[in-house]
Amino acid sequence: MEMEGTNILIVDDDRLITLTLVQGLRELGYNAYGAQSAGEARQLIAEHQVELVVVDSKMPGESGSIFARWLRQETEIPFLFLSAYSDRQTVEAAVDAGALAYVVKPVQVSQLVPMLEAVRERAQEIAELRAKEHKLQRAIASNRQISVAVGLIMARHGLLKGEAFEKLREKARARRRKVEDFAAELVEAEELLSTAVR
Repeated sequence: MEMEGTNILIVDDDRLITLTLVQGLRELGYNAYGAQSAGEARQLIAEHQVELVVVDSKMPGESGSIFARWLRQETEIPFLFLSAYSDRQTVEAAVDAGALAYVVKPVQVSQLVPMLEAVRERAQEIAELRAKEHKLQRAIASNRQISVAVGLIMARHGLLKGEAFEKLREKARARRRKVEDFAAELVEAEELLSTAVR
């Protein structure tokens, strides 16, 4: 996957680390930005279409973990943690926050780039899986509505399942509607009717 031109944000309270990484990434063709605090990072995210974030785990004020949780919940921008600490607790906190990678300082730009590429690729895979899951959930809900509508037609008209489905499909076609949409309307109408009668 081509990453040149990718907007990358480095968030680290150590100005020297931030400047070094930003400059190195820019020399390689990335659009890199640096922030020394979570507040400054939020402002840069609002101003630029940031695609990847590198977050220092320990920052004064709002910690990297809290900022990372905000990233995951509010922006869905993929991120990796950068830390001087490699203890289990810090790594687990990064994973719990949603980090797709964890890098221990000191780190050179040449070491960071492959990790950024892996994070971006992994984030793409996750986005595709979420889209498939959403599509599957819609299909399941649609099939559920069709099954309920077929059951209603079977009960009302004394038809077998196949006959009831054909009736549903005929009625949907006559109204120029998708079967699943017509089934959902039929189920909703039945629910309204049964609620009104109670």
